[in-house]
Amino acid sequence: MIYREKLENKKYASIDNKVLRDKNLTLEAKGLLCYMLGNTETWRFNEKSLAKCTNSGITKVRSAIKLLIQLGYINRKRICGKNGVFLYMEYEVFENPLNYKPKL
Repeated sequence: MIYREKLENKKYASIDNKVLRDKNLTLEAKGLLCYMLGNTETWRFNEKSLAKCTNSGITKVRSAIKLLIQLGYINRKRICGKNGVFLYMEYEVFENPLNYKPKL
């Protein structure tokens, strides 16, 4: 699930400059976050599909996601079925990080 400002024009993404100026984010994390924020609110993804569609290795995607989680731009939840059996990971992506004040 993507949490961001509503846009009328779906042909391009408008990303808050705070994301681009956050010195705590690596270039890979900024690019991945911008890619994610450029998709629809109901867009679903996993690490493997992100690696494929961004032409990046799975290791780069995982380290970028890890940093984005640490800084509050992504919230990741394990979704389990009956008897606690793991089904999938659900990601929430935020344009403005939760509980985090970037150094600008």
